[in-house]
Amino acid sequence: MSNYAPSDEGSLPQPSSDSFWEVGNYKTTVKRMEDGYRLCNELMTMVKERCEIEKSYAKALKHWAKKWNKSVEEGPEYGTMSSGWKSFCTEAERVHDLHMEVRDKLISDIQEEVASWQKENYKKLMMTGFKETKEADDAFRKAQKPWAKMLQRVNQSKKAYHTACRNEKTAINAENNGKKDTSISPDKVKALRDRVEKCKAETTKTKDKYDKTLQEINGYNAKYMEDMTLQFQKCQDFEEKRLQFFKQTLLNMHQCLDLSVEQRFPQIYTDLQQSIVKVESGQDLKFWAKNHGTEMGMNWPQFEEYNPELRAITKKSKKNVANEGITMTNITPLTENYQPNSYHHQQAQDSQNKASSRPTSNTSNAAEWSDEDEANPFTNGGGGSGTGDAEVGVPVRALYDYEGQEDDELTFKAGDLLTKLEDEDEQGWCKGKFRGRVGLYPANYVEPV
Repeated sequence: MSNYAPSDEGSLPQPSSDSFWEVGNYKTTVKRMEDGYRLCNELMTMVKERCEIEKSYAKALKHWAKKWNKSVEEGPEYGTMSSGWKSFCTEAERVHDLHMEVRDKLISDIQEEVASWQKENYKKLMMTGFKETKEADDAFRKAQKPWAKMLQRVNQSKKAYHTACRNEKTAINAENNGKKDTSISPDKVKALRDRVEKCKAETTKTKDKYDKTLQEINGYNAKYMEDMTLQFQKCQDFEEKRLQFFKQTLLNMHQCLDLSVEQRFPQIYTDLQQSIVKVESGQDLKFWAKNHGTEMGMNWPQFEEYNPELRAITKKSKKNVANEGITMTNITPLTENYQPNSYHHQQAQDSQNKASSRPTSNTSNAAEWSDEDEANPFTNGGGGSGTGDAEVGVPVRALYDYEGQEDDELTFKAGDLLTKLEDEDEQGWCKGKFRGRVGLYPANYVEPV
């Protein structure tokens, strides 16, 4: 694409071999009309590539937000600081939406509009080319044809005149040389003189004809310029229409891309800043102290009288339970002081006012009773007279779905939060609590929170 620099309007145009008025040079103006069609295609291609960039950027933001949102949720960060991290994921998702809207606007407001304008202003012919360019070319050719014929006669008469002048000069030189050469007969000298006279007459004749053709073409120049200017102005009007349309299209494209005027855009970063400001270290530290530190409740060891009818649930002999019959005599419920161990996903608390014991039942699938863990302060004791009967454990998150196969097994989904009450036994089972129910689950199905 060439660069155009307007010339000084006060200066007169200088004649050149590529002047518009020369025969056939109007074709450059006709070609400009064809170039307009190609420029429409290039503008649509340019917009299409920008749409792909907007889509790719938005898609990358979406992927980034999803990745880090999951990473923060599953990582060690907690409390309001975790929310601060995730606020950037929210920002990315909202910016993703804006850039997808930019892409959609570029397609509907720019690309489709240019395609419609191109189809309306460039009507393709059956074989090749466009109706508009063919009409312009025919009009220019018709306007130039009479002047072109006159120019051809001028060039022919000029050539004849120049040839006659050259012959006259040659004849004069021959005559002068003959006069100086004494060996040439007088008859030969007379013949040379006659030839000079004849060449002079031919020169005069061709000059008169040359002058006549020049007068003829100069007399037609005004008409020629009028006809050519009329057709040229039609091409100028067509090009002005294209330039104005392209200018408006570029302005519309600017509006599509300019997010500074989009009210939602600054609001995104106002909300992001507010989310960061809301991060409170004191609140996070207090949460940690209550759920993992010094403010947690504790079932301190107390004297417990031996009671043969109430024993702790063991975690070590599950595979042998099916062969034995057991009677569950009592299960100590959770106390009111129990605190959930997850900041993000707190489980529903056990009913505080239910009866402290449940009906006994005989089942071959119940957990076996044993005295092996009576010394463990985190295991419910039986029959103690103290007030420290709360179950204390650590939070874990399910990695996979698990459907309990027996009555003493827990059922949960991937992502659920459980409370581990006892560590893994030699058979790979842990005792835990989920939604108020105490039971067993595979140790490798969970991870620490």
